[in-house]
Amino acid sequence: VPPASRPPWAASAPVRSHMHALVHSVLWVGMYGHFSPIIRGLGGLGVARTVWLAGRMSLVDREGVPAELVPAALPYSAWLGAEVVKSNIEVAKRILRADPALTPELVELEDGQSTDVGRALYGNSITLTPGTITVASEGSTLHVHALTAEGARDLEGGAMRDRVARVDGAGSGGAA
Repeated sequence: VPPASRPPWAASAPVRSHMHALVHSVLWVGMYGHFSPIIRGLGGLGVARTVWLAGRMSLVDREGVPAELVPAALPYSAWLGAEVVKSNIEVAKRILRADPALTPELVELEDGQSTDVGRALYGNSITLTPGTITVASEGSTLHVHALTAEGARDLEGGAMRDRVARVDGAGSGGAA
């Protein structure tokens, strides 16, 4: 990403390291949930060591800590959450029917993404949505299994692909 196209707050390694530490801390607190002084201290040491090791291994870069994607990723996350809930309800309805009317399909989709981060986000978003799963990725083509023809058509319509491209384009210096 050219320096001129990056937001100033996401341009430096220290900012990425701090974001890395923040994410690890939030995940640790959310999963562990205990707050005694010894636990907080050990958790802080664990997070510090993880961030230090990631820095030593040169993993704190745009791909490892895509800080510039955060502003665009927040609304995308809300949209994806709503899609997951809607798909979950649809899959549950089909499961509970006497005749689930499943019409499974394997479709090939062009990912339309400009970076590996965008490709991973798109493939993972498909897999997170109930009723669909990315089974393979070859270059810019994703092989996706859908439980229903409607689910396959929705993906072929490109709404998710376009939203991911907007998120990915937010960090690549241009529209994707």
